Amino acid sequence: MKKYSFNFLMGALAAGLLVLLTVSVLIGSVNLEPLEVWKIIGNKISGKTLFEPSWKKNVEIIVWNLRMPRVLMAAVTGASLSLVGILCRPLLKTPWQIPTYWEYHQVPVLELS
Repeated sequence: MKKYSFNFLMGALAAGLLVLLTVSVLIGSVNLEPLEVWKIIGNKISGKTLFEPSWKKNVEIIVWNLRMPRVLMAAVTGASLSLVGILCRPLLKTPWQIPTYWEYHQVPVLELS
């Protein structure tokens, strides 16, 4: 794999992760705007008022205290499980590709039209 294609792949995966994290924060009974969510996160992470608050205090509490911990915990859990899976492969001496059922049994498939 060429170096520039690897960098492109990593950038695309990082962008996809940010999009999915944003969508995860938006899901809930209270409707939120994506730009509003990013403004709240920016203000909280920086510790300063980067963006003038145009949202209610309730929205800030919902985003920062309720939804962000849930989303971050899901991301950390997923990353931890993938890391453990990669680290356990050499210990268990399992192959990277395990043949599936269909590779052993050539069962004809009926096509219904």
